[in-house]
Amino acid sequence: MKRRSALATIGGTALAWLTQAQAQQNAMVTIGSLNSNSPSAFETQVIAAFWRGMAEMGYVEGQNAAGILRWAEGVYDRLPALAAELVALKVNIIVAGSLPGALAAKNATSSIPIVFGLGGDPVTSGLVSSLARPGGNITGVSILNVELVPKRVELLSELMPGENTIALLVNPNNTNIGMMSRGAQEAGRRKGIKVEIVNAGSPREIESAFEAIASLGIRGLVVGTDPMFATQRAQIAGLGKSRAIATIFGFPTEGMLLSYGTSLTEVYRQVGVYTGRILKGERPSDLPVLQPTKFDLTLNLATERSLGIPIPATLLASDSGASLAEIAAAAGVGRTTVHRAFPTRADLLTALALDAVLPGHGPAFHGHESLLDACRDCGIAAADDHDAPFADGSEFLRRSVLEAKSTAVIAYDHQIAVTLVGAAFLRETLHSLMLAAVAAVSIASLGLFLAYAGRLVRRRTFNRLIEFAALGYALPGAVIAVGILLPLVAADRALDRAGQVLFGVSIGLILSGTAVALLLAYTVRFLAVGIANISPGLAAIDPAMDASARILGARPLEVLRRIHLPNMRGPALTAALVAFVEVMKELPATLLIRPFNFDTLAVGVYRYASDERLAEAAVGAVAIVAVSLLPVILLSRAIAGRAGSGGATSSWPVP
Repeated sequence: MKRRSALATIGGTALAWLTQAQAQQNAMVTIGSLNSNSPSAFETQVIAAFWRGMAEMGYVEGQNAAGILRWAEGVYDRLPALAAELVALKVNIIVAGSLPGALAAKNATSSIPIVFGLGGDPVTSGLVSSLARPGGNITGVSILNVELVPKRVELLSELMPGENTIALLVNPNNTNIGMMSRGAQEAGRRKGIKVEIVNAGSPREIESAFEAIASLGIRGLVVGTDPMFATQRAQIAGLGKSRAIATIFGFPTEGMLLSYGTSLTEVYRQVGVYTGRILKGERPSDLPVLQPTKFDLTLNLATERSLGIPIPATLLASDSGASLAEIAAAAGVGRTTVHRAFPTRADLLTALALDAVLPGHGPAFHGHESLLDACRDCGIAAADDHDAPFADGSEFLRRSVLEAKSTAVIAYDHQIAVTLVGAAFLRETLHSLMLAAVAAVSIASLGLFLAYAGRLVRRRTFNRLIEFAALGYALPGAVIAVGILLPLVAADRALDRAGQVLFGVSIGLILSGTAVALLLAYTVRFLAVGIANISPGLAAIDPAMDASARILGARPLEVLRRIHLPNMRGPALTAALVAFVEVMKELPATLLIRPFNFDTLAVGVYRYASDERLAEAAVGAVAIVAVSLLPVILLSRAIAGRAGSGGATSSWPVP
């Protein structure tokens, strides 16, 4: 009896638990949806994707879940009141579809969970503490639309190489306008074009913005990230088409030329999954903010034909970074065989794109069919996602890009065009010459100072310190780079905190994020060059001259200026020239420390060589040799001249 009673008790408890769990599952939960824009067909698609994600977690609209939608209709000032209304309705969770909406929801409640899907940076905007550990009651998916605006500027400039100005359409009410504008203009400077910022704060102002763009003679437009623009994308596409202005957007739109971004439906499906997980008991603070790693580059073929813009064939070729040697191995042929058919990966990519995207217009793979399968095995393929024509004639050709990578090869008018000496090469040359010149002067000056200090302070400890300062020449550049970065990053953080406390501004990475770090690394690395060339020259000067000058009342610096410097021009120039050559070819430290978009000739050669683009690499390598050869010739002649006249020569550092 006791056993039966125990079993009955256990069974009753289990039944009660199952009943309770089922009741909880079947209980109607309410999801408050806070939207910055207006209801539209596009929003309907996004909402449907959200409910697909919810269904994966067992929540079906109308059965055990209900949505309460609130729309700001483009008036961001309404969002705080709408968020407060959802809190008053005691919804179980709030879903925010924009950065302003997420901020309004966060300010309205600290207890109701919030899940967002937005285009800005949730960390810098103050929504979350970090992507990995959001903290508080909020998490979601960052679409990276704002961060991709510079990429869209670069893509449009590649499509329209003859244009020197393009426009960026922004909503002045958007909190990310500063980030978008700065990023777009910086991308424009890298491409050598001007980016004109055009404002449109309402649908009515969009038409006025296009009139302003047309009046300036601008033929290319990057549409900034904004919920209002997403709702009005049909209007924007129509205005661009009627005025022959090529437009690029964050996702495919009928009438637009190009889009680059992630799938919004997939993003909001994931938002739905996160919402369901939180409703099942997970905490938002434990769910990391998700970011997409796959982006779609989509070309509207109908718009391309109507605008008459030649599209680079390789623009729609996906490149995994596999070398020709790896492709040859996958194909089971020798590397020489691949090189005969396609001398560089650029040729291979162009062949792929032209063969798949524009059949009959480019080199075929006749006789090299095995390479097609090898390219796919290595992650290299041309666009194969082709959408049927839409009602307005739009026909989309799409390729997926992992981690926003794209090919750097450009083929205009279906012809391969590789520019060996272009803007990038000139930029790298300028960077190398500037760094080498400044570093050479610094190394020679510091070497002279330390050598003269050692002459004045004749103490073993002090001279040992000078020898220690010259040890950088014996250390790998990568080791020095790490040693330089650690204290500079700490100093940058301290300065940034001080700037925020004292002046309310963020100073940024003024040391570790600029060329200052590079110059310091070069100085530490090659200081031995300065000391080794200058010390023998100083040693050749009779110490009695120093004593005589001091007796006559001259100070140490005056002795250096009036007596030693005139005699030290040769050794100092030698030190500067040798340091110049060393900095020109330095690679490890430069790779690790260089600021963003600040490449040197050595970095360019390394990048092209690793990419098996030997022609481009050869140009940079020859430039380094040519620039370094002149100082070597001057030094050789100077040394030969001094040797012929019986003069002393400065020592040469061991390479």
